[in-house]
Amino acid sequence: MEPVLTDEIMKKTDLTKVRSYVTELYRSVKSAQIAGVPLSVGANETLNICENKLTATDADRDDYRDVMDLLRGVRFEG
Repeated sequence: MEPVLTDEIMKKTDLTKVRSYVTELYRSVKSAQIAGVPLSVGANETLNICENKLTATDADRDDYRDVMDLLRGVRFEG
């Protein structure tokens, strides 16, 4: 269901809401990592890439889609 929900949000809402939605998902994963939840191999690098895309001043929908695709690749291990 998540990919369908995300696709609808990406298509039908303004960029401010898209940014907020994607940023909150990123923060949730980052918070889990900080709390010591084991994440899949490469998650640290993936989260760094996501952070760079999210903090870019010229980020657009494609950047936010890229972040969502990257976040989908992060798995909780353990």
